[in-house]
Amino acid sequence: MGGSGTFQGHAIPASFFFGFGCFFLGLTFKRCRGLVLLQSSATSSGDGGGKSFCDMHIPERNTVLLSWTSIILFIITSIGMIYEAGGGYRDGIGLFHQLAHLTLYLCFFFVGAVTWLESRGSVPPDSSRVALSFAFFLQYILWNEHGLMKDDMSDARVHLLQAQVNLVASFSFGYSVYNPKSLLAYVSGWALMTLNALWMFTAGLSICCVDLILHTVGAALALEALLIATVLVVGAVLCSGPLLAQHQINGGNQQCL
Repeated sequence: MGGSGTFQGHAIPASFFFGFGCFFLGLTFKRCRGLVLLQSSATSSGDGGGKSFCDMHIPERNTVLLSWTSIILFIITSIGMIYEAGGGYRDGIGLFHQLAHLTLYLCFFFVGAVTWLESRGSVPPDSSRVALSFAFFLQYILWNEHGLMKDDMSDARVHLLQAQVNLVASFSFGYSVYNPKSLLAYVSGWALMTLNALWMFTAGLSICCVDLILHTVGAALALEALLIATVLVVGAVLCSGPLLAQHQINGGNQQCL
């Protein structure tokens, strides 16, 4: 069947989440490193401190980035909806048999629409991340329902944990909008999006290649979360370690992560 019940059906949205999560995490590290360099230079020249990452980049002020993000969202979600509907049609079960799967993509098509409006100043700043928080909450409802219908306990656990990751991501993005001074909440949102992608890949692999037994499901998710956390710590050290140490020696107190 050409839908989400295949490895390909999991890998397509997982690639989308992984790409967006990694891109915005990488962009955050790049911007933080640039700010640390700028702060170190300002301190050395006696100009004093400057603005923080949150002051400069939350909410997102790069309208070109927002515009391209919305275009990519439109393209990817449209492909996903066509893939799901087409799979149902080819299997003779109708275009809208996989309504839940179509809705998963439609949630992020909505995010793309709000992001496009934000890039043109038609909605308040950070509306795109409000929409993202809302979309992840809807994803929680859909994945939770999907997990509860499963007969196999391991498969059910995989999908219920997927739902919980989406719920935490929803809260993280929502809190970051509510408290734009929290860099931890901002980074956590994109990290959870990346974790969501890895776990979706895992769910796909469990269909075709990997036999996840019940008592290893939670351990697999924990290992993936630890992997992402390790990457974040290493990234933070590479971003600000030696530069931040030199800045502190010079009397500064700028932090990157």
